[in-house]
Order: sequence, then structure tokens, then C-alpha cells
Amino acid sequence: MMALIISTILFVIGTAVTSAQPFATFTGKVVAMQRGTINVEGGKGEILQFAVGRNTNYNPPRQLGLGEWVKVEYKFDGGRNVGYQVQVIQPPSPKKK
Repeated sequence: MMALIISTILFVIGTAVTSAQPFATFTGKVVAMQRGTINVEGGKGEILQFAVGRNTNYNPPRQLGLGEWVKVEYKFDGGRNVGYQVQVIQPPSPKKK
């Protein structure tokens, strides 16, 4: 009985620790969109794919377009990057030579 109580407590603590994972952010240009995912290319050429859906908050609240610059707040969950907030931002100004 005591082992059951201890394992339950450890499970609850473990769940609380993993759910407290902080959000990460990634900024870049939308290069691909499919149902349930967006691909964003960062400034160094790296591309990350984000799972998005009805629980994703878009700012402004509208459909994204290819080529738009976004800042994505996400968590790594279930083996994938899950986007929670997608904010459309101004593209960076070109660097002067």
C-alpha cells in the first residue's frame, strides 16, 4: 500500500515538472504550410516545423501567408514542436553593406 502511495506521489510530481516546461521562441519566415503544421525558416537558414491547430493563438487572428515573418512560442511535446502562440511581425530590415 505504501509503495502505491509513493509511486502516485512521484507520478504527480513528475507530471507537474514536465508541464512546467517553459516556452521557447523561434523567429523566421513561413516557408510551408499544411493542415496542422507550419514550417518556419530562421535567420541562419534552419527550418523548424510546428504543430498548430485550434488551440494555437494567432496574433493578429487571421490565416497566415507564405513569406510572412512570425515569432512562434512553442513547447517540445510528444516528440514535436507544438506552437501555442504565432505572432506576425515585421520582417527584419536589410543589412547595409
